[in-house]
Amino acid sequence: MLSEPSRTLLRAVLRARPNTEAALTELAVGVRPTDAAACVRELTEHGFLRVEPTGGLTVVEPQQVVERELRDHLVRQGERAERDRRCTAELVGDLQDFTRAWAVGSTPGDTIEVAFVHGPLAPRDANLHLQQARGIHPAWASIPDAHRLEGVDPSYVEGFRAAMAAKPSPDRILVGSYDSSGDEVGEALDFFASAGVEIRIHESLPSWFAVDEDDNVVLPVAWGDAWPTSVMILHDPAVAATVRHLYAMLWAEAVPLDARQQSWRDLVQLMATGMSLTAAARTLGCSERTARRRLDQAMRYHRVSTLFQLGVVVGRGRPMAADSAVRRAAGRPGRQVDPVS
Repeated sequence: MLSEPSRTLLRAVLRARPNTEAALTELAVGVRPTDAAACVRELTEHGFLRVEPTGGLTVVEPQQVVERELRDHLVRQGERAERDRRCTAELVGDLQDFTRAWAVGSTPGDTIEVAFVHGPLAPRDANLHLQQARGIHPAWASIPDAHRLEGVDPSYVEGFRAAMAAKPSPDRILVGSYDSSGDEVGEALDFFASAGVEIRIHESLPSWFAVDEDDNVVLPVAWGDAWPTSVMILHDPAVAATVRHLYAMLWAEAVPLDARQQSWRDLVQLMATGMSLTAAARTLGCSERTARRRLDQAMRYHRVSTLFQLGVVVGRGRPMAADSAVRRAAGRPGRQVDPVS
C-alpha cells in the first residue's frame, strides 16, 4: 500500500498533525528533500493528506482512508473474480462448441472420445451411463433450474442412497435460486442433504453441466441450457480440470443450503411462545405442509428428536405447541432425485 519511507513519515504526521506544508517538512528529519516530496505525494494520493493551494494542510483520520482503500480493493477484487468467472465460463462454452464440431468429423485414433445422450432425461441418463461404464465417482453438478428436481420416480431412491454411500467423498450440487416457500424443491434438497450431498444456492449459474473425479465431463450440446435434452460426455483430464476450475469459482460464490433454508427459525421461535403450528404458519404466510417441513429441518439441524428439546435448543426452554402430525415429522425423508439429473 505505502512505501516504507512514506509509512515512517505518516507515523510522525499522525502524531504531530501539522497544519502547514512547512511544518510537515520539519517532520522529514534525515530524509532528502526529493524523497520527502515523493512521500508527501504518495500520502496525498492515498488520501492521508489534503494539501490546500494556500499551503494549508489537513491530516485525515487513518481509519477513514484505510476503510475506503479496503472497500475499493474488495470491489476491484470482486470485479476481477467476476471477469475471471465469465472468462472461464466462456472458455468452457467454446470448448463444448469446438469439441462437438470435432466429434462430428472424428476418426478412429482421436484423443478425445465424445458420446451423446438425447431425450428429456438426458442429464440423468448420462449419469447412469457413466456409472455403468466407468463406475461410481464423486461428482459435481450445476443445475440452474432447481424445479427440475421435482417429481422423480421414487424407485430411484434406494439406488441413489447406495451410490452416495459407495463414494469416497460427497457429491456437490449447485442449484439456481428458487421460491423457498414451495415444497417439492425443498423436499428434494432435504433428501440430498440427508444422503450426504453438499448443496449450495447460486443466483446466476451459466449452464447445466457436471464433472466427476474420474475426469468425466457432461456438457449440454448447447452451452447455456438450464436443462438440456441433448448432452455430450467427454473423458479428458485437461477438459475436466477446466470445468472443475469453473465449478470451484461458482461454488465459492454460492450460499450454503443451510443459510438459505433456515427459514424455520421464525417458525420455531413463534411456536416456542406457545403458538400452534397452524397459527404460526398463518402468521408467516406459509402452508401447514411447508411449516411441518421447516420444523423437520430444524429438528434435523439441531439433532433433536422432540419438540421440547428443540424449544430448549433455541433458547426458550419450554415445549412447543404442535399436533401429532408435526411430532411424526422428525426424521421423515423427502423426495429423492439424482443430483446430476
